[in-house]
Order: sequence, then C-alpha cells, then structure tokens
Amino acid sequence: MIILEKFKNLAEYYLPLLPEAILTLIVGYVALELIKLIIHRLLLGFKVKESLIDLLLPGINLVLWVILIIFVLKNLGLTGLALALSGTMAIVGLALARGGTDMISDVISGLMLSSDKDFKIGRKIKVGDTEGEVISLDIRKVRIRDNSGHIHIIPNSKVEKEEWIMEEEK
Repeated sequence: MIILEKFKNLAEYYLPLLPEAILTLIVGYVALELIKLIIHRLLLGFKVKESLIDLLLPGINLVLWVILIIFVLKNLGLTGLALALSGTMAIVGLALARGGTDMISDVISGLMLSSDKDFKIGRKIKVGDTEGEVISLDIRKVRIRDNSGHIHIIPNSKVEKEEWIMEEEK
C-alpha cells in the first residue's frame, strides 16, 4: 500500500509537468537541428574544409544535446539533477583536459590534417606500413582502405607524427 501511495504521489506531481517537458524536448530538438544546420552553412560560407566541419559538428551536437536535456530536466522540476548533470559535464571536461593527452593530441592532429592542403579524402597515401586511399577523417581517427579492401583505422596523432607519403594528384 505504501508503495502504491508513493507512486500515486509521484504521478500527481510529474504528470502535470510532462506536457511542458515534452514540448520543450520537441521544440528543443527542432532548434538543435536548426542551429546545427546554421553552423554548418556558416562554416561552409567561411570556406572551412568539409573534413574540419566533420570534426567540429559532433562536439557541437553533444553540447547542444546536454543543454537540451538540462532544460527538459528543469521543466520536470528536477533542477538538482540538471545541476548535477551540468556539474558532471564540467568535471568530465576538466578530466579530459587534464588526463586525455592522447585524445587531445588526436583532436589537434585531426585539425592539422583537415587543414593540410595535401591531405584529402580520396587521396592515396602511405602511413608507416599502411598504404591505400583515405576514406574518412574524424575527430580522432583516419580510415585508410588498402588495395585488398581492408580498412585501417589509425589515430590522427600517429599520422601527423610519422612521415606520410602521398600519391601525386592526377
């Protein structure tokens, strides 16, 4: 009986808050997609390379989703949880900045590779013992398809540190 009473109390408290939270989620999602589209178009307008845009957009997307979730939690009256989530994100950010040297190195190397005029998707290159076509570059990894069809996934920092040889463009 006590459990049913607690459930009833929770339902009476949260059910009236649900429509506003759902509306916030829907409007927030549309706004989030619109913001991503605007940022993408702005970056293209400023002639930022597509590979660099591909590196930036996932991070922007993550930040926007966290902000949206915090708004939804606040609408549900879960301000403490929203505050804890934002605090946790700050701690995770500090931990990444302090201890994620490999990740930071990969991200910085990814930015350098994406802005390098010679490093392009579709270009034939050789990195160490791996030789093939660059098929993608993301925030942490380069993917190279070799002549046998195997895809080699190499950390950006390794590509940037090592000598890489490219086939001349035709």
